[in-house]
Amino acid sequence: MKLDEHHILFSLIFAGGSIGGLSALLRSNKRLTLRSVTSAMLNSGIMSLVISLIWWNNYRETNLYFLVGVSILAGLGGATTLDFAVLYVRKRLGIQGSDEAKPKD
Repeated sequence: MKLDEHHILFSLIFAGGSIGGLSALLRSNKRLTLRSVTSAMLNSGIMSLVISLIWWNNYRETNLYFLVGVSILAGLGGATTLDFAVLYVRKRLGIQGSDEAKPKD
């Protein structure tokens, strides 16, 4: 199977969104574990890939750079949005996560 430019473009968008998610995780000063890094990168990569596939019909002919930029920014913002949503649900339900657990005296 031969890779055409569309497959390469979407792979690069996924990679760019994944790196954006990793940078959001690094900025948050949370403890880095394999699970948190994998989760942030997959979530952001998939978010950017979904946005690029949704907007593909509108911007593939007119402004491909806009499509790539918006998709990567969606991946960067996706990690932050998901963090806020999880925090909101935890606070509403009164659940303490492993990051917020208080040490026992």
